[in-house]
Parts: sequence; C-alpha cells; structure tokens
Amino acid sequence: FEKILGRDIRLADEISKEHEKIAQKKNQVENTTNEIIKLSSYIQYKKKTIEQQAQEKKKINELLEAKRIDYERKVEELERISKEIEKHIQKLAAERAAKGIVIKGGTGKFIWPLQGRITSRYGYRRSPFSARRQFHTGVDIANSYGSPIKAADGGQVIFAGWWGGYGKAVIIDHGKGFSTVYGHMSRIYVQQDEQVSQGQVIGLVGSTGYSTGPHLHFEVRKNGETQDPLKWLM
Repeated sequence: FEKILGRDIRLADEISKEHEKIAQKKNQVENTTNEIIKLSSYIQYKKKTIEQQAQEKKKINELLEAKRIDYERKVEELERISKEIEKHIQKLAAERAAKGIVIKGGTGKFIWPLQGRITSRYGYRRSPFSARRQFHTGVDIANSYGSPIKAADGGQVIFAGWWGGYGKAVIIDHGKGFSTVYGHMSRIYVQQDEQVSQGQVIGLVGSTGYSTGPHLHFEVRKNGETQDPLKWLM
C-alpha cells in the first residue's frame, strides 16, 4: 500500500509540475501574442505616418513646382517690361527729335533717390523669384515703407503710373539721352509731362508689382538702355 501511495504522490507531483510548465508556456504564448499585437499596431502606425508624410511631401513638391513656374513667369515678364521701357523711352525721344522739342534737363549729375541699404546691384544675379540667373537692370535700395523717394536729377516725367511687374513706377527724362526709372512705389506724387527738380519728392517707398519687400528699384538709362546706376550716382 505504501508503495502504491508513494507512486501516486510522485505521479501527482509530476502532473503538478507539468501543469506549471503548461501554465508557463501559456504565459509565454500570451506575452508573445501581445508583443506581436503591439508590433503590428506600431507597424500600422508607422505605415500610416509614412503614407501621410509621402502625401505631404507630394503636396509640398507640387506647391514648389507651381511657385517655380510662377516665378519663372514673373522673371520673364520683368525682362519683357524692361524692353518695353527701353522702347517707350526711345519712341518718345524720336518723336521729340522729329518735332524739334528739347527736354529741359537737370544738372547732369545724379543724387541718390533714396538713402538705404543696397540689397541687389546691377548685373547678373540669382533671381529672388527663381533659381536661375537673371540680369538685374538697376539697383534695389531697401528702406522702410513710406520713405520719400527723390528725383535723382531735374527733368520731365514721361511716365507715372502702374507698369506691370515694376508696380507703381515713374520715369523721368533728364535730356541728353539720360532717363531714370523708379519702381515698386507705394505712392506717386507726380504726373506725366510734369517738370521736376533734382531732390523733389516724387513718391514713397512701397512693395508694389513683383517685389519681396519695401524697396526702391532704381535704374539709369542712356538712350533707353540700362546703365550701372552706381557709376552715375554722386
């Protein structure tokens, strides 16, 4: 009887140990299952995040491409307008010459039309509207919005108004083939055919037309063609 009892006790003990092993295995399986569920959720989250980032990147690329196309258009228009101004000046000069009209000029020397910081010089530069090189036809002088702009020399106003990418602009003929252009103004204080004197306030600094901030775009032209203003300013 004792032998049978001892065998039963050992058997019960072995069964108990097996139950413990099964319970441990069950816990391991449950833990592994939970880890798989968590990992699957994380993978789904990352997948969704990557998809959202891809969509955002696509939108950004589309926006950048649209801006690039728009900027290229603006650069081309500014170049076209510069040629228009050249032809406008030459046309008026030819008409006056045919009629024997002589413009009452100024001193023959140009003063600074605006005190401020030069943000872009005459010549080739990287366009603020695109990545490509662009020939800048004047100098950009930055100053606060509403700062007074003065006539660089005396002469006759041959244009005062809106001119495309130049925004609100003024062109003054100083005689002897010289003229000056003032662009991106916020206010214009002179009218076409008006005679102005050197230093007279002709308008205020603005950011009209194709502009990235308040400044004066200033040009000096000889027979309609652009010159480096810094070579003429006193």
